[in-house]
Amino acid sequence: MPGRIVDVPISPERRRQLVVVAAGFSLVLTCVLLETISLLLNHLGYVHVAPLEDSQDDPIGPQRFDPELGWALRPGFYPEDEKTLVNRMGFRSSTEFDFSAPRSGKRRALLLGDSMIFGLGVPQEFIASEVINRESPRWEAVNTGVIAYSTAQEYVIQKKYSPLMKPDAAVLFFTEINDLWWNSRTSGPSAGFSIEGDKLIYHAPRRDNHVPLYLRTTFGRLVDQTLLQGKDFTFLKDRLSFELWPERSRVWVVTRRLLIEMKKVADEHHYPLIIVDIPTQRQLRNASANRAQPLLARLSAELGVTYIDLLHYYPRDPFRLYLENDSHWNAEGHRFIAQLLRSVLEGAGVTPSLTNP
Repeated sequence: MPGRIVDVPISPERRRQLVVVAAGFSLVLTCVLLETISLLLNHLGYVHVAPLEDSQDDPIGPQRFDPELGWALRPGFYPEDEKTLVNRMGFRSSTEFDFSAPRSGKRRALLLGDSMIFGLGVPQEFIASEVINRESPRWEAVNTGVIAYSTAQEYVIQKKYSPLMKPDAAVLFFTEINDLWWNSRTSGPSAGFSIEGDKLIYHAPRRDNHVPLYLRTTFGRLVDQTLLQGKDFTFLKDRLSFELWPERSRVWVVTRRLLIEMKKVADEHHYPLIIVDIPTQRQLRNASANRAQPLLARLSAELGVTYIDLLHYYPRDPFRLYLENDSHWNAEGHRFIAQLLRSVLEGAGVTPSLTNP
């Protein structure tokens, strides 16, 4: 009959295809809308979205690309304000060390770490290594700390410079918030390690960062800097694994092996290794939040390494040692660390004055 409408049944497979297409179309529209809103907010100044960075090079700052480490300090960096001085060897120091010259009578401590011992946000004269070099009659400190370094990079530094420096002690500053999660990265902008059988395998850094697709959008960078703060899907997976199976997790297996190898380097060059475990802000508020501490403490005991958990040595108000609204030590914090290191290095142990409020 003319004009009759016939209902044609839709197969389940066809229905699923239509749902997928509709969902995909909705997702694209949502992403476009969110990106448009983010661009508008950034343009109007309501939020500041960091620009996209593809390289470790900072043409006017203290850091440059390094083919072994990923990035390193720029040798001879002396800005006009003199707040961050880098000597000719590429260490944050106002002292030009000559490791080929006879010793001046002082013993030498090799400091390994990230932005904490580097002294991010603190003028040169107040960082712990400068305090030690200025005030200790028995020790000099070579500060090899660099912003965002992991234990993997610090191990490379230790192996490279131990024969040259001939240190009398090495102090490794361990920061859970960085080290545990970046040591096992094998395809990023920094040096990383994996384990194959019984071998620790080194992976060189990439010359340019591989920026995920979502970070190439304004909305993606906004979410990253406000919520994720650099924590990608690999981090989330590793964090979950560490929370469920800490001793068997990839991040701890690699970190444990790195610490064992660092002890071997120290033994080979006849100096003690000291590990200083730096608590995060969350751990300062809740000491039970740190799952790495028992593992580090137990491994240090097995290796015969001096292990210092700063949670046990900080004053009653540890936040007075930190920059305001920041996780890095202020000048008072660096003086505290310098005093602690001198006490340990000079063989006096930790004195009561270090733990008094």
